[in-house]
Amino acid sequence: MFKVFLRGLVFGLGLAVALGASFGIYRIVSSFTLNPTQIEAAEASPEWEPELPERQFSEISVEERIARSSVVFVARLEEASDGKRRALISEILKKDQDVLFPFVVGDEYYRASIYAKPGADYGTGVVVFLTGKNASFQESVSLRTDRVFGLGGMPLDVLRKKCASDA
Repeated sequence: MFKVFLRGLVFGLGLAVALGASFGIYRIVSSFTLNPTQIEAAEASPEWEPELPERQFSEISVEERIARSSVVFVARLEEASDGKRRALISEILKKDQDVLFPFVVGDEYYRASIYAKPGADYGTGVVVFLTGKNASFQESVSLRTDRVFGLGGMPLDVLRKKCASDA
């Protein structure tokens, strides 16, 4: 008698799991299909396009990067006694009025400082882009002498002019 009860219990549990799984699969599949209202809206608007995710900061043009940035500065990499290459701010190319940026020329920007691997070439410095009122880090690109190789080898003078014209 107990064996019959146990078989029925196992059968019932198996049935419940199978029904639950099929319902879950149905919900997942149905979430990928358009309902009639969505189909009508898409047909009524021929210029309707699905929303695309915002492009990464490094994927936009130099002009857009400058426009979105609240601070743009140059930091030169200088060798320290412990092997660290300190990123010392040498020039602030752009700084919006209301931005909270506590650094001045000569300060070390720790986020861009590095411990160099032996034999590795990191260039002579970096150009750093910060966005927002709190000057949040977005990107740093490599600098070698007066060419910004992280921006396609753009001369630093050209970047200076672009930053000045955006201000």
